[in-house]
Amino acid sequence: MKIYEQEYEDTYCTTERRKKYWKPDRMQVHYSMSLTEYIQAQRANWDNLVKDYYQNVFRMIWLNDLFTYNNKTGTYCKYVEGYVRGVKAGFFQSRNTVSGNTRKVARWVIKNYFGDFYKQDIFSDVNKYQWPFKYVTPEMILSVIAVHYAKELIDYAEEQKMGYGKFIDFIGNQIQCRNEDPEFAGEQKYQPMNTPVMGAYFTKIIDYEQRKREKAAEASRIRQRNLRKTRTKRFQAEASAKRHENYIRSKKVTPDDWSGDGSGRIPDFGQDGPEEGISQGAGSPGTDV
Repeated sequence: MKIYEQEYEDTYCTTERRKKYWKPDRMQVHYSMSLTEYIQAQRANWDNLVKDYYQNVFRMIWLNDLFTYNNKTGTYCKYVEGYVRGVKAGFFQSRNTVSGNTRKVARWVIKNYFGDFYKQDIFSDVNKYQWPFKYVTPEMILSVIAVHYAKELIDYAEEQKMGYGKFIDFIGNQIQCRNEDPEFAGEQKYQPMNTPVMGAYFTKIIDYEQRKREKAAEASRIRQRNLRKTRTKRFQAEASAKRHENYIRSKKVTPDDWSGDGSGRIPDFGQDGPEEGISQGAGSPGTDV
């Protein structure tokens, strides 16, 4: 991965920000441990929580993807989900901590780091499918999950032992410099965003004029496809009529000849066929005049 020199200012992990939000004289630990010991305990507990939590999320995804109902994958039906996993599982997943972002991060990790995820029993080795990072956190992955070279950024952050704040400043400079790099002129561009729920993250820059052109092209393709279907149906109808016409000509009869009286009606001769003399007509040989 091409690493750029810093051109954009740090916005997250800065001295001014630390002075604004971190007041050492206001920090207190109401227990017989120092502030340093307390911070170390917090970080160790968080690391264990992420490790255990995501291991169970990986197992949940593995189990969910094995299940089909009516030839459809996933426990999409709430009644089936309640029967298979229990009602409490649906409440926990939909209303508590197993959010869409959690599953999004977990599936991104599975796709990029667990290539053999569905090829063996996930419960056979309790230490195999765990959180694969020591320094990278789920929030860091979520901040670049929309970027097509996110794995390179995450691997670099793990290699450099980056924390969340340093990583946010790093990608802020890295992604925006790459947007402007002529070497990558033809690839997708990204812009920084910040929301209370997601925090800082990057999303695709959408060219609305290009999107209009793409939608118009897609509509044209749909019209052409429907036109081909209409032409195919018309051709099939014409071919069927032609076959019928050829069949009538091969028999050398016309609809007026079918009934013998010029009405075009097909007479019902029953099971024994036409009676003697009916199909021959008056005055023909073999009949009484």
